[in-house]
Amino acid sequence: SQGSGYTLTFDGNSEFVDVGDQVANGCRTIEMWFKPSVDITSSLTSPKSLIIRDFDNASGQNTNEFGLFFSPNNWALSSPGELVFLRRVGTTQIQIVSDSDFWEAEHWYHVCATIDPVSGMKLYINGVLQQDTDASVNQIGTQTGTQWDKISIGRWGSQNIRYFEGEIDEVRLWENTRNESEIRDKMCSSLSGNEQGLRAYWNFDGGTSTT
Repeated sequence: SQGSGYTLTFDGNSEFVDVGDQVANGCRTIEMWFKPSVDITSSLTSPKSLIIRDFDNASGQNTNEFGLFFSPNNWALSSPGELVFLRRVGTTQIQIVSDSDFWEAEHWYHVCATIDPVSGMKLYINGVLQQDTDASVNQIGTQTGTQWDKISIGRWGSQNIRYFEGEIDEVRLWENTRNESEIRDKMCSSLSGNEQGLRAYWNFDGGTSTT
């Protein structure tokens, strides 16, 4: 794509980006490009995380979590290999999944997860709306409690597990709900950074350093 520039590569074992714990509060759209280094299929045995906030409120309850990850073959809540948009409204878990359960190694894919205040949760792959939706309209919630896990790109929250192996680029968080035409219009180009509703933007174009 014409806006690509540099990307960030993840080894699948220990590499991730820590973006803090509050940046996604109130957001309604999450999008990024990813390229797996190995095929992701229905035989996947462990989740692979694109971006996750895994939160424990110190009372044994997971609250206001969200994330995009690939489902393994030993979880009953989704089909293995599917890309899952997961979140919790309070402690209630809600998720929708991609149509596909196969992601070819060394191929770029664009994912965009949205929460519309009227029609609810939607998932787009390469700008195409997926079949699975959910009527939940709540924006990503604010963390509460005395314990928190930071939002990580390429890893499952603050836990040292479920790493992504491959490349990730153009990670964007929006306060507003991006519609299909807006997603397609901007998915193949870089942003200026001052777009209306843009909360956070990581284009990974520094080109130097390992930190």
